[in-house]
Amino acid sequence: MLLSPLIILPSILTLASAKGSTAATANKSSIRAGHFTQTLDHFDHTTNLTFQQRYWYSLADYVPNSARSHRAAPSAIFLFDAGEFNAEERLTMLDTHLISNFTKSFGGIGIVLENRYYGKSYPNLTAFDGRPKTWGVDEMRWLTHRQSLEDTARFIRGGMHFDGVNQADVDQMPVIVYGGSLSGARAAHLRIKYPELVFGAWASSAPILALPDFYTYYWTIARSDNVTAVQSLQAAWASIDAILAPEPAKGPVQPKRDRKKLAAFLTLAGVPNMTEPADWASLARDPLDGHQTAVWIDPDPTYPAYLNAMAHTEDKDLVSLREQAVHLGFKQGELNDEALKLIHWLRQNVVDGCTGQNDGGSADACFGRKTQEVWLTPDPELNEGKAFVFQQCTEYGWYRTAPPASLPASLAGPKVLSSLIDLRYSRAECDDPAFFPKGKHFDMPKEPDGRFFNGLGNFTIRKSRLGWVDGEKDPWRSLSVHSEYLAHGGDRSNTLDEPFILTPGAGHHWEMFNTPPNSTVKKPFAIEAAQKMMLEATAHWLSQWPGHRSEGSREGAPTELSA
Repeated sequence: MLLSPLIILPSILTLASAKGSTAATANKSSIRAGHFTQTLDHFDHTTNLTFQQRYWYSLADYVPNSARSHRAAPSAIFLFDAGEFNAEERLTMLDTHLISNFTKSFGGIGIVLENRYYGKSYPNLTAFDGRPKTWGVDEMRWLTHRQSLEDTARFIRGGMHFDGVNQADVDQMPVIVYGGSLSGARAAHLRIKYPELVFGAWASSAPILALPDFYTYYWTIARSDNVTAVQSLQAAWASIDAILAPEPAKGPVQPKRDRKKLAAFLTLAGVPNMTEPADWASLARDPLDGHQTAVWIDPDPTYPAYLNAMAHTEDKDLVSLREQAVHLGFKQGELNDEALKLIHWLRQNVVDGCTGQNDGGSADACFGRKTQEVWLTPDPELNEGKAFVFQQCTEYGWYRTAPPASLPASLAGPKVLSSLIDLRYSRAECDDPAFFPKGKHFDMPKEPDGRFFNGLGNFTIRKSRLGWVDGEKDPWRSLSVHSEYLAHGGDRSNTLDEPFILTPGAGHHWEMFNTPPNSTVKKPFAIEAAQKMMLEATAHWLSQWPGHRSEGSREGAPTELSA
């Protein structure tokens, strides 16, 4: 019988910031830290270097098997993959958010595991040949999806040591991995690649296809929110790109652009003499990314305010811009009102606040791409941003771009950002020696190589005790197993053996979060229902545990249960 579908639940999108959503302070008194020595190169032995992989764990809910009823599910280890973040930012998973749901329900041990090259889980820079002063491609070449999966496997094999817990008991506990976004894909891949170690896995909002151009990211946003605002944005860019990108297929390289009109537009936009017009266009993209970072537990007004402005800016607020546009040489109506709304919002909320504080000075100093990407400059401490950009350049891609220029009657989706934001602009750091100088042993590839990542199954991935959770309105859904573009919207049954949950109204791994202490925010019913399903399925998985880490004879066909 099948699990109860979630499609009957109300579809309500509550907006919040991701940073705020994880801002609850972890109870450090119940969380302990550890580290495990990892080999930097597991496969080719090109170096003898090692590093200390950090992890944290909580025994607050742990009940050893010897103290449990013989009918109870076995104690389990619930491992949260911290993904592309400093794991210290994810410790609330152990006492507030989803891992604590699992440990409380099953008397288990919760772990947060940091990935190589993120946080502090990397070798000392001075340990590399030549004692380099900055993290270049030679020092980062071992940052691969394959190497990091092997890290986790080796940690499970020999790194799980908990103060006061008998090691023999630990070695007989099933491991269930949970991850969201990139770490959700990692959770799925660990279950596929190391089934003898990972007894079960939950993959939330997991992109399972590596590809360079990820323009469907904005299609999902356009179809998820304020329809009036989205129509306004599309009209705005049609008007603006006629000036900035008259040849949309050429991205930021626009030889036929009218330089006089460009100068007039940049003046109207409050960024005169900006070197790269795409940098201004990128400012208008940033608020849209608030759709992903919006989480139900801590509403952030910026993103809905942007949409509201595009839908409802009053005419009186545009009078001055209209007059200035005519003064600068634009014909009446050459820039439509939607374009003026966009310019007005950016000037009020982003542009004028910086250029004014800078004595009305350089737009490049405020908003130029190279100024904004200061985290890629030489630094003995490796920044998580640089590590993830390296992985985008080498393996993942996932560059959020405008859709390609379409021909009449050809398939095209919503266009809510400028054609200047193409693949060339989005991956500029990969090809810029100021950010990633050419190495002696490694060259940055011309495009990401996703063969290993995609070879693990992408949209065909299925396995018993591998559960999927996606949000209806998550912009990453288009690369998930619930993709409407690439996976028929999700054409699988939702069973206890292979859960397949699409949460109505939800965004990016919303089920990861619980209401923090002292918060008055009520958990949405759809999130409560998704978490309940996850616990029900996990109980079913644990009932299959044979008592040791191997697949055994109980790895059978999926069991379907009805509501």
